[in-house]
Amino acid sequence: MIREGYVIQTEGDYSVLRIGDISRLKKEDAYVGIRKAEEKKAPELKKKKAKSTDALTGAGYKLFERLRQLRLTIAKEEGMPPYIIFSDKTLIDMCAKHPENEEEMLGVSGVGENKLHKYGQRFLDEIAVFLKENPEAVVSMSEEGNMSKTEA
Repeated sequence: MIREGYVIQTEGDYSVLRIGDISRLKKEDAYVGIRKAEEKKAPELKKKKAKSTDALTGAGYKLFERLRQLRLTIAKEEGMPPYIIFSDKTLIDMCAKHPENEEEMLGVSGVGENKLHKYGQRFLDEIAVFLKENPEAVVSMSEEGNMSKTEA
């Protein structure tokens, strides 16, 4: 392409390429081995990712905040970051499932045997206190829009 004059290379320490005389390319019968650049497709609109707390109702969010406060207290006692105790995702799952015993707590995302034995009972107690204080509270909404009501 340089030889044909379609591209010009400048001289000097920082050589660059410039477009040359391409008028011959505009003729219909002219053919040069250059592929036409593909048109960029318009970027697809991404679905707005729902916040993880979006499934919680007002009461569910209050429970979530109480569990976060408990997690912070435990983290300070143990001298570690709160997310090591349980992640926000785990706390949100606790709010949605509101486990009442150790077996149900093991069904919560992010709760294994070790964390259950270390922290589980304190979180179960906090959930039980909240549910006792708010027996008619609706704490979460399922993906279909159904509400999950706590049972007294």
